[in-house]
Amino acid sequence: MKVSWKRRVTYLALVAIVAGCKDKPAAPAGGGPPPAPVTLTPAVSKSVPIELTAVGSVLPIATVSVKAQAAGPVMSESFEEGQLVKAGDELAVIDSRPILIARKQLDANLARTRALITQAEATKAQREADVRQTEALLSRGNAQHEQARRAERRTKALAESDLVAAEDFDRLRTETTVTEAGLRGTKAQIENAKSAAKAAQAAIDAAKATEAADLAAIEQAELQLSYTTIKAPISGRVGARLVPVGNLIKANDETLVVITQVAPIHVAFSVPESHLAAIVAAWPGRDRPGATAESAPAVEVYEPGGARAASIAKGGRGLPMATGRLSFINNTVDVATGTVLLKATFDNPDGRLWPGQFVDVALRLSTREGLTVPSQAVQTGQQGQFVFVVGPDKTADVRPVVVERHVAGEALIAEGLKAGDRVVVDGQAKVRKGAPVRIPAEEKAAPAAAPAAASKTP
Repeated sequence: MKVSWKRRVTYLALVAIVAGCKDKPAAPAGGGPPPAPVTLTPAVSKSVPIELTAVGSVLPIATVSVKAQAAGPVMSESFEEGQLVKAGDELAVIDSRPILIARKQLDANLARTRALITQAEATKAQREADVRQTEALLSRGNAQHEQARRAERRTKALAESDLVAAEDFDRLRTETTVTEAGLRGTKAQIENAKSAAKAAQAAIDAAKATEAADLAAIEQAELQLSYTTIKAPISGRVGARLVPVGNLIKANDETLVVITQVAPIHVAFSVPESHLAAIVAAWPGRDRPGATAESAPAVEVYEPGGARAASIAKGGRGLPMATGRLSFINNTVDVATGTVLLKATFDNPDGRLWPGQFVDVALRLSTREGLTVPSQAVQTGQQGQFVFVVGPDKTADVRPVVVERHVAGEALIAEGLKAGDRVVVDGQAKVRKGAPVRIPAEEKAAPAAAPAAASKTP
């Protein structure tokens, strides 16, 4: 049994060694290293976006600390921590009973003042009636006085001629004197009545001023009453609850909750001042009246840490988290860093951008036609940047290149390649100039294509 088991193990080991030898690529005839396995991709001419990349931070357009404007205990709170609220939504209620009681007292004061106004107006009307009545008496007295004076003048001439008794003349003269005194008394009554009417008007004016003060006090009470219902001043997301229900708060003292606007939202980032001219040129209508946001350069943001380039390197599309528009160029360059601050505005309807979050930013200035290869194809040597180009004979050649810029995981080639050149994007470490290479993707495709070709042969 022991001999049989050892023979079986030896047999399996020999089979594994033989299988491993069959899988190894054939060594070149000269005895050198085997061809290096590589992955190729062709250089492609296409429209390339001209972008500036930077690291940015998400900033809320507005952050509001909600404070009570009325003092009292917090009776209820109508929000959950972290929820979205709209401007005008109720957040909390403060005890309003003291203000309601004060309001009733103010209403009573107003009613009393209006009663005083009514009384003063009635007094004024009575005094004005007295004036009119006294003026009528004065008019009648004037007529009587004038009649008495005429009778006195006629009787005086007759008395001087002894045609009328002296007693009759004295009687008429006395009547004239009496009517004249009556006129003076009536005029004094008129002045008194007018003074009383003026006093009544002054009382009316004072009462109306008091009425205005009462109305203002009522409006103030209404305002204070409205403060007992705390509403969201802006739309946004609420933070942690800072004052629980039941706590006694002072006016304009403690913050109940902080609301942060998240839609729309800003992303702030800085770029070197050398790019300022290009940014200004890409936004020509920024100072024109009626300029719309669509005229501003587009800005895309991505997960931080090179997630965009990593996605593209793995064959992904490198989709942005959000797309917005440039909305602000700072009016000065930071002399300490040589950069200029920019802000972009994003609608952020799904809330993916979070205040305080760091993101990778891509500011698109323009587009141009150019020759591109994946950025990982470009290597750096002692003579500068280069790529490995594989010809039809599957041998590698070193091609120096001039890279204008890297955009979204792709290198824009200014010199050194032409469209269709196949460059090595993986496996460069084992590639040597003039050495043969293996292309596993083509080797896997060849066996699959052979049966199809055989089936088409007549």
